[in-house]
Amino acid sequence: MRFKKVAIIGVGLIGGSLGMAIKSRRLAEVITGVTCHRSTLILAKKHNALDRSTLDSCKAVKDADLVIIATPIFRIVKIAKQIVPHLKSGCIVTDVGSVKGVIVREIEKMARIRRKEIYFVGGHPMAGSEKSGVSFAKSDLFKNTVCFLTSTPRTDQGALNKVKNLWGKIGAVTEIVSPQKHDRIVAYISHLPHLLAYNLLMVTPPQYYRYAAGSFLDMTRIVSSDPQLWQDVCRMNSREIDRLLREHSISLNEIKGLIASGRFKKLLNLFARAKSRRDAQ
Repeated sequence: MRFKKVAIIGVGLIGGSLGMAIKSRRLAEVITGVTCHRSTLILAKKHNALDRSTLDSCKAVKDADLVIIATPIFRIVKIAKQIVPHLKSGCIVTDVGSVKGVIVREIEKMARIRRKEIYFVGGHPMAGSEKSGVSFAKSDLFKNTVCFLTSTPRTDQGALNKVKNLWGKIGAVTEIVSPQKHDRIVAYISHLPHLLAYNLLMVTPPQYYRYAAGSFLDMTRIVSSDPQLWQDVCRMNSREIDRLLREHSISLNEIKGLIASGRFKKLLNLFARAKSRRDAQ
């Protein structure tokens, strides 16, 4: 299946990589990109991520068959609200936000009040880097990665299948889950690791950084990510993150107790179980 027109709002690392992947596989006749800065659009065209470009989201989505919102997560709902009146009947809207519950809920409300048929499918590719911007975009960024797609009672199955097919053709393996399940999963595998990395860096005296070898550098690499993004993640997925931090605190206290009481055999068993889990992956 080939889309006649795809509009990508937010042409950074993810949006730019999507444009490059879609163009290189000829999955759309025309790709129009939108960003706040003209210099970014020039870079995106240079990277062959777009056919056309504009600074106007409402203009970009006119007659689009598929709209991909690839902006920072705190802007996704606001942008959806702006563009909905300008979408044609039958248009599919999707996003790449790393939190799904609030985004899916709010955009589905908008779709319900429209008289024309507009379909929304929440998405989140588990791909990226601590680097940001279209300069780091790659056409194969999503190859052999997982992309979550959300399904709710209001999700149109035809639209879901089209979005699933698109991600499959650019190399991703799709996983269809509820928004709530998505937010719980990523709290474990993405949000908590980032918070632990931030905390590790902050509790380590800066004068010790120069002695750091592989483990410290590997664990703190992701701290170079955009701080604003992670503030927004914590705000939008606060319930799951709060629950998980409490769960993690219990686990850390267990380790602390084993060390303090000299129960190193139990500590060894704990480490061995963790190693077995990791080695089984």
